[in-house]
Amino acid sequence: MVNYFGKARNRIRYYWCLYITKDPFVCAHRAWVKADGDHSLRQNYPLDSDSVVLDVGGYHGDWAEKIVTEFDSNVYVFEIGRASCRERV
Repeated sequence: MVNYFGKARNRIRYYWCLYITKDPFVCAHRAWVKADGDHSLRQNYPLDSDSVVLDVGGYHGDWAEKIVTEFDSNVYVFEIGRASCRERV
């Protein structure tokens, strides 16, 4: 029962920020979700095989791998945490 009230409170806060205060972050997030931004906007770049891309904070390199697959660009991934790095060749 407590979890239900927490979820309801979060939804009320979300809609308050979206419609009443028109919080720019909440509005931008909603537009991103409606546009399916992870699949439609995140990879929308004017790149080609001669492009050089720097992925700073690459974590596992998933985004860099998508860029290489889609555009065949030269990608350099920088990640400070060794535990999160996977070697990509």
